[in-house]
Amino acid sequence: MLLKYVKMEIKVLEEKFNALFKRKEVRVEISSDLTPSRAEAEKILCDKFSCNKDCIRINKIQGLFGIRKFIIIAEIYTSKKDRDFYAPALKKRDIEAEKKEAEANKKPKEKSE
Repeated sequence: MLLKYVKMEIKVLEEKFNALFKRKEVRVEISSDLTPSRAEAEKILCDKFSCNKDCIRINKIQGLFGIRKFIIIAEIYTSKKDRDFYAPALKKRDIEAEKKEAEANKKPKEKSE
């Protein structure tokens, strides 16, 4: 279940383009009652920056102590191919996450009597 971030305040703290790695490096602050998961953070960034989910790499989701604000540090690549080339360690983690998701989506076989 994704967070309902309709009422969530989203503020871009830093945004710069790194031409060497063909990516946009961003720091975003959000106000929320719960810490967003990586999937929720990707959805928030996709909506904010109008990009594809496959082009985003979430580096860190950091909660600020004592207040309901979170900092998302991420990289938005120009394409999925560039993301896989410049961030190869992420590719392995994505493959493992996809396997876990596929296993979770499998329906258990019912035993017939």
